[in-house]
Amino acid sequence: MQKAFEGVVIESQGEKAKVRCLKQTDGANNGAYQDKDNMIIDVANEMGAEAGQRVLIENKEYSKNKNALLTVIVPLLAIGLGGLMGYHMAAQFEISVSVSMILGGVIFGLPVLAVVKNPDEVEHPSIIRVFDD
Repeated sequence: MQKAFEGVVIESQGEKAKVRCLKQTDGANNGAYQDKDNMIIDVANEMGAEAGQRVLIENKEYSKNKNALLTVIVPLLAIGLGGLMGYHMAAQFEISVSVSMILGGVIFGLPVLAVVKNPDEVEHPSIIRVFDD
């Protein structure tokens, strides 16, 4: 997959822009095909590009396996670790083992769930350079 490719801004809407560029060969894109050779994609417009300008776009690669690991396995491990610690600390606090395990899981699990990103929130490609023509 290409990491950087050129396109032309066709519409600018503040922090977002629509860019026409050549269709990527691997089918991984964030836009709809306009015809057989071009596609229009939504990109982050941090450079302030305006309609008609030629731009260089960076498409950030991400690993689906890493994303799955972070969004599913890490919270489960945190909840399990919290439950295990709750089990061992139940005697110190003189409370039921099951209540202690649940509290430990909640105390460890909620912060991790709050930090982990939603896997559907994939970053859009972004404009990294505006060419002067």
